[in-house]
Formats: sequence, structure tokens, C-alpha cells
Amino acid sequence: MKKNTVIFDLDGTLANIEARRVKSLMNGKMNWDVFFDAENIQLDLPNKPVIKMAQLFKQDGFKIIIFSGRKNFSCATRLSTSGISCNR
Repeated sequence: MKKNTVIFDLDGTLANIEARRVKSLMNGKMNWDVFFDAENIQLDLPNKPVIKMAQLFKQDGFKIIIFSGRKNFSCATRLSTSGISCNR
């Protein structure tokens, strides 16, 4: 059987960004500088059910690709503790 690739997005999928999103809302508008500030990214939490799904796909031989719109995405910092490794 041919194994396929599964693609996950980081923000809002693998990472719960709700606290950062709330902090970035100012007068009903998103302040993108605040949203992407490295200090605020630390507010993100692992989305454990989705990470578990990625782990199961990986265990079954699927290639996992993670997309991110972040300028300085360091997967190793957050996801490696959840059992997801990043290859560049």
C-alpha cells in the first residue's frame, strides 16, 4: 500500500492560539505586530488531540508536513516535546 503525506497547519491547528489572539485584539481589530511577537507566541498551547492524530499518522508511515505563516518558525521549540519532529 502506498503511504501518503498529511499536512498540518501550525497556528490554530497544532497550536491553540486563543490566548494570543485575544491579547492581539485591540478595539475589535487584530494587531498583527502583537500577534506575531515572539513573547506572545509563548502563550500558545499544544492542541493535544490534533497532535495525537499527527503522531498516529506518523506511526502508520505517513510523512508529516507542517506549514506556518510565522516568519521565524522554530518547530523544535514547541512540537518536539509533543513527539512531533521537524525536518527542514
